[in-house]
Amino acid sequence: MRRDKQKYEVFVHSQRAKEIVCGLSCLAKVKKGIISNRLGEIERHLFHEDPAVWIVATWAFACVIDDLDSWDPSEAILNRLLSLWWLADADKMGSVGMAFESLPAIPRPKWKPALTGKQKEFLRHVADRNLESHSGEHAPWRIVEDVISSLIIAFHSADVFSDKELAERLFAIREKQRPAKKKTLDGLLSQFNEGQDLLRSADGPR
Repeated sequence: MRRDKQKYEVFVHSQRAKEIVCGLSCLAKVKKGIISNRLGEIERHLFHEDPAVWIVATWAFACVIDDLDSWDPSEAILNRLLSLWWLADADKMGSVGMAFESLPAIPRPKWKPALTGKQKEFLRHVADRNLESHSGEHAPWRIVEDVISSLIIAFHSADVFSDKELAERLFAIREKQRPAKKKTLDGLLSQFNEGQDLLRSADGPR
């Protein structure tokens, strides 16, 4: 742990991409509460121009967010993640998909990204990925991250799918998730009528 803190001190003051990447990796691995301002340092590097840095920053961001009990993201951070999402490969969102998938259930009115027709088409392409198919290093859990990230963006945009179709897609992928992630998806579904209806049907008659 002492070595991790030493790496962190170097990273905070460094302008070199390799040292920043090393520091980000360190921050992602330290235990909760050890470095109280680690999220702020990671968020700062989401805006780095070097892909070698922001790719690791999005991964570190996802690791830390997943470790927090609660967190309220700024619109600037959400917009930056979205801008990086468009830069990712159409068939593998990688660490950016992981970052979006790790977000808590954010209130729908808090963030409403304006999407072009081409961007909406891209979201549908990712959301339509077959969860049962995979090849090489692109493991099934990576595909799930990609699909969930696309649905989170679509949820906030509110004009990629109808609310009925969006609810059905969120509900379908919800069934295969760990409890913490299911809770997040439930938090999205509970914010609109069609989602609420599906959650009530899942609870069954009382």
